[in-house]
Amino acid sequence: MLFPTATQNQEKVGDLCIADTASTHTILKSKKYFSKLVPTKTVIHTISGPTDLIKRTGNTQFILPNGTKFCIENSLFSPKSNRNLLSFNHIYFTGYDTKTVTTENKKYMYIIDKNRVLDKLPTLDSGSHLDFSKEFKVIYVDQFIHHLDHLDTLWS
Repeated sequence: MLFPTATQNQEKVGDLCIADTASTHTILKSKKYFSKLVPTKTVIHTISGPTDLIKRTGNTQFILPNGTKFCIENSLFSPKSNRNLLSFNHIYFTGYDTKTVTTENKKYMYIIDKNRVLDKLPTLDSGSHLDFSKEFKVIYVDQFIHHLDHLDTLWS
């Protein structure tokens, strides 16, 4: 899959994704981000208990609105998930860093590379950070939320 081109005037639609510090793996619900999928049986824990929502694993590629590229190995495919999760580990493993900045009484999360701001995610009233692209909409949550996160076993 090639990276789509991001533009400044892009339509504000896309797949909801939460960038979460508690998530151990990136979990995506759409095949369009995967270059190759391998069947797997993986148990994850949700607020309701263990579940086997993960059907496949594979390498993923996507781009944020300002052109920040992600190539992630071993993302988890979960077609029945309510949302996508971007693991903070994968933000850092990709070589990026994050920084929270307050400007004019508004809080932002920056995704940075070598002291250069790549993406600036504004804060909503809920405290989440969000941005849009045609392929991916990102929301950042800096607290534990009840969702798909902790793996019981990665491979069976």
